[in-house]
Amino acid sequence: MAVHEIEKNIKIIDEMTMYLFNKGFHKLGFELDYTSKKTVITITVKNTEKELVEVIKNEIFIERDQELEDYGWELLGECSGSREIMCVGMLVDDMQLIYKDSNTIVTFIRNH
Repeated sequence: MAVHEIEKNIKIIDEMTMYLFNKGFHKLGFELDYTSKKTVITITVKNTEKELVEVIKNEIFIERDQELEDYGWELLGECSGSREIMCVGMLVDDMQLIYKDSNTIVTFIRNH
């Protein structure tokens, strides 16, 4: 895995951790699955309400942006603006949200 790929994955996890902590969610689980074809990051937010799925869906804009990925991803986390969470969506190809057994499961997929 290239160093920049590792750092981008860590930035996504870091931004989501800050976002969720700021929303008052403190019981989280993370899984990172890297293959030569894609990276899958799964975050489980435990003991949530189904409404969290809609909140996340509305606040994270999903459309991969090559310029951000090439030049701007390193700036994520440099300021405390709430709009930075939108940039997470610009680093991934797909996001899946599931509410199951009082948990919200967020999955980000980055194709290589």
